[in-house]
Amino acid sequence: MQTRFKFISTRSGKALILNIEDKRYVFNMFEGFQRYSIEQSINLKGISTVFLPDSTGTPAFLGYYLTVRDMQKDSLNVVCQKDVFDLIEKAEMICPKKKMALLNTQDFEDEYIKVVTVNSSPRTAQDYIVEFKDVPGKLLVDKIPKELPKKYYSMLKTGADVVFNNKTYRGVDYIEEPVQMGRFLLVFSDLNLQLEKNFSMILCFNEVVYPKINKKYKNVYLMSLNSKVEFESHFRIQKEFNKIDPNYLMPVKDKTFFSYGAIAVSRFLKKPTSRGISKKRFRKNPLPVRNIMLNLKNHLIQKATLQIFNSGDEIVYEKAERSFVIKKGKLQKFWNLTNKLYNNSLLFLGTGCALPSKYRNVSSVLYNIDGNLILFDCGEDTLGQINRVFGSDVLLEKLKFIFISHSHADHCLGIINLLRVINNEIVVFAPSALIQFLKTYKYKNVTFYDTSKAKELENEFYSDYKFKRDDFTKYSFNTLVQKRGDIETIFNEVITNYILDIEVGDFTFYICGVEHNNDSCSVSVMYKDKVKISYSGDTRPSPIFTIMSVRSDALIHESTFNNKNIDKANKTKHSTIQEAHTVFSLSKSKILFLTHFSQRYPKGFVNVHSGIPCMDFYRYVLDISTYQKDKINEHVRSLED
Repeated sequence: MQTRFKFISTRSGKALILNIEDKRYVFNMFEGFQRYSIEQSINLKGISTVFLPDSTGTPAFLGYYLTVRDMQKDSLNVVCQKDVFDLIEKAEMICPKKKMALLNTQDFEDEYIKVVTVNSSPRTAQDYIVEFKDVPGKLLVDKIPKELPKKYYSMLKTGADVVFNNKTYRGVDYIEEPVQMGRFLLVFSDLNLQLEKNFSMILCFNEVVYPKINKKYKNVYLMSLNSKVEFESHFRIQKEFNKIDPNYLMPVKDKTFFSYGAIAVSRFLKKPTSRGISKKRFRKNPLPVRNIMLNLKNHLIQKATLQIFNSGDEIVYEKAERSFVIKKGKLQKFWNLTNKLYNNSLLFLGTGCALPSKYRNVSSVLYNIDGNLILFDCGEDTLGQINRVFGSDVLLEKLKFIFISHSHADHCLGIINLLRVINNEIVVFAPSALIQFLKTYKYKNVTFYDTSKAKELENEFYSDYKFKRDDFTKYSFNTLVQKRGDIETIFNEVITNYILDIEVGDFTFYICGVEHNNDSCSVSVMYKDKVKISYSGDTRPSPIFTIMSVRSDALIHESTFNNKNIDKANKTKHSTIQEAHTVFSLSKSKILFLTHFSQRYPKGFVNVHSGIPCMDFYRYVLDISTYQKDKINEHVRSLED
């Protein structure tokens, strides 16, 4: 029986995937789990049971649920505490269940494993004991005497004795010994566990308690966050774009990453929480420590490193050895560089559409003006993307506003955990359904503005101007403008009567409803009457957004499909590249940024229009940066060959 654990992690979190024959179980999920699973060639549909130790895995689970639901999966087991499952149920407004059933339980058992929850306090994460059921040994057919008829083989296989021609054939003599794989303890909580010690392995996901558990038990392994390049596919193509234009930023190492080698030798330190290794931090006269100081690659460090699991490492049961064997993976190192945050700059954190890919994360754009950060949409793992660009989350202190265009998961799941780590006051513009869900987390530093009123005003616009929603062309738009006099006249009318405007300090947010789902909106942000940034969110080309975004310094527009897929764009209520360019041209804006691309264009596409098709980690400083269109197009052509 094939039994294999695969450990995967990014800087955003850790997960353990257990494969037994045709069954697949996942212990914990982290933001970006789907995307990283795709990078690691893991079949997402094959997962039958998900174990969620605490609520931090909820956003990732919701995103995963939507994916497999759309794959027509019938049901999914979820092992978690009641408060975690209640959150999943409350997310119905942004994560509709449809026909796929969610089966919740506290413990779990099937034909292969029995999983017992060690603790069930809502104040801490759950730990799990995974007990493998004994696998009956195979029948040793070659050892069975030929005179015994085959009809008795099934009895022998059960271990029963068979009497034939007055001779007894003992079943135990003709079957292998049963396979006993033992028990694993998976530690996620920070509790001081008091358990029996007969575990095959203890896999510790919590760095804080690792030194204590490592001291108390044998075969303890620390499951490490990923300190290397997580998305190697994106890294490989990005470095080629970076050679052409340094505004295609390379991901960097997490500067706050804890030195797990230091944790592994913490029993030699004066203070177990000390970071790094220096002579003053060690206790007196521990002989191996002297070797550490002489050579960081000495035997002790090597021994300590063996107790650490990195992303991609596997634990495989080898039948011949009747034990689990560790198989180490290989990871790509980062370049040694630093990325800066420039004033009046746009940074594209996620440029993909509904489903994440190994090349693109889901929607998010960061804008910086005079030390004030604005986030346009916040798809899953936006927090991780910020860290990949800057190496830390320190700049979140400057995050003042988050605009969520609509309640589809690929635009909003990242906000749940992002708001958890922000300590400063922050303003969130979002549809009513999302606000209701977010309020269950009881954030104390968040001011919400409901954008739902903008949808009502949108309906009034179409009614009053007698403009057909599906009739947006240059001709129809220009006809509309001419009837009102000129673009300035209709702009003032629309801003006054059909736009939701909210003033916060030096910023004014103009929000309009657009054609995508029942709460989709676009936004134009004005700063001190000097800079105007417009963001479409998901939408069909919209006359009201075109008017609202007139003379923007930057217009960011979704372009899910190319011009050959106009039927799909109409059906899904998205825009094509040509339609985005039409909106840009009519709005008389300065520069167009294209985003939200279908997975049909994972590595970009040749652009014949004036807009910039953005990749993840593309940065543009307004009025300073330039776009080398010909060189980029030439490189994209080479990727297509």
